[in-house]
Amino acid sequence: MRQERFDGAREGREICRVGDTVRRPSGPWTPAVHALLRYLESVGFEGAPRVLGVDDEGREVLRFVAGQDGRRVPDPWASLRAVGELIRRFHDAVRGFEPPPDALWRRPGSDGSSRAGPTIICHNDLAPYNTIYEDSRPTTLIDWDLAGPGSALTDAAHAAWSFVPLYTDEDCARIGLPVAARGPRLREFCDGYGLQDRDVFLDAVRTHLRTSQSSFARRSIPFLEKHRAEWEQHLL
Repeated sequence: MRQERFDGAREGREICRVGDTVRRPSGPWTPAVHALLRYLESVGFEGAPRVLGVDDEGREVLRFVAGQDGRRVPDPWASLRAVGELIRRFHDAVRGFEPPPDALWRRPGSDGSSRAGPTIICHNDLAPYNTIYEDSRPTTLIDWDLAGPGSALTDAAHAAWSFVPLYTDEDCARIGLPVAARGPRLREFCDGYGLQDRDVFLDAVRTHLRTSQSSFARRSIPFLEKHRAEWEQHLL
């Protein structure tokens, strides 16, 4: 059967479509991720791919999800409320998940912050490029390889940074994103998510950015500090 390679995958990760399936490289974390995805299916969460197993080449096999990823949607930020709602449904659904005793995660550590809330299994890379849209609305969260223990607040903080986005103006221009007022967009995302901890949310974003290995993320820290008072007016 013909294999169609997906463009835009991270270096060293060849991801292919074969019929109505997606084949992806597996790793030591794959059994834990599959247990997570099967659990989400069992509790009726429809916003994640369905696991079909592992093929003869050792690749994980997932059901193909039709649609466009957020990089190809004209304005994924127009649906920020729906993004927040989708992520909240995931966080609510995953709270009952008990990982297998031998579970290995590619990103095994929590952020260690007691203020961040109880530990759940987070996606850890919620972003437009890991979200499938249909008719300009987010339907499915994909690429779960980095899933692991963390807090819902930190997972939501990363999502807000990626989706609003809370990038610097220069980084937005560099990757072709329109420069727009972040405060109203941040409120739209948080309203969709139903966020209660708004007084500490920007602290969570800052902590996440400081612990990131990405220079792209760290460049956002002074930008956040510069605009924090303005953004908080929209949140509080």
